[in-house]
Amino acid sequence: MFADVQAVLFDLDGTLIDSAPDLGAAADKMRTDRGMPSLSLHTYRPMAGAGARGMIGVAFGQARTIRITRRSRTSFWVTMRPA
Repeated sequence: MFADVQAVLFDLDGTLIDSAPDLGAAADKMRTDRGMPSLSLHTYRPMAGAGARGMIGVAFGQARTIRITRRSRTSFWVTMRPA
């Protein structure tokens, strides 16, 4: 039955791991780096499945309508990297 299977992929985000705290922290750091007050994880959590666009939208008050620039997206993912 599985003799021809060469790879198995899992989408762990939200299923086996809770990435909302890390994603929210990265977006919030972008916010605080610009002198804006921090937001709670509760604010970010609903958009965790929307990726960088959703998190940056929440951070800057434009959820669902924001157009993310390449620079903003890069800044978000660089912030997400472990130290």
